[in-house]
Amino acid sequence: MGCIEEKSNNLGMALRNVNILIKRRLEGLSTIKTIDNVTGTHGYIIGYLKSREGQDVFQKDVEKRFSMRRSTATAILQLMEKNGLIVRESVPYDARLKRIVLTDKAKELFYLLEEEFKRNEELLKSGLTQEEIETLLSLLYKVQSNLLDNAKKECERCKCKKQEC
Repeated sequence: MGCIEEKSNNLGMALRNVNILIKRRLEGLSTIKTIDNVTGTHGYIIGYLKSREGQDVFQKDVEKRFSMRRSTATAILQLMEKNGLIVRESVPYDARLKRIVLTDKAKELFYLLEEEFKRNEELLKSGLTQEEIETLLSLLYKVQSNLLDNAKKECERCKCKKQEC
């Protein structure tokens, strides 16, 4: 496993490196490794859907929550459906909409992953005060907002018709 040997003042590189390390850690969890075709992203989506159990959740909600493009969300959700983790059900008030519902298999997986994700969160927060955690989250939300605002401006400028904009 590689490591970050030198610190940089490049924010994009630092965020990229942290993202890679988190992804590598999640993909390496023994719970995930033992279950075929399940990724850390699937685990996060399962957690999101579980936290909204009893509510209608649609693909657009997943796209927004995870800052995904429609094509990415479609591919991930189709794989999850193929692997028996979710089903899509029609809603009575709009035939065009399909809500995403966890299967029993995914609910069982959620309980297996829940402790792993809690441990991961504890690891990420270790050595940080509550104030530092709040500051870090606030700053990350600002960076995310900057990127989303920029993407919207670029779409408006080129007048593209992409659904991702």
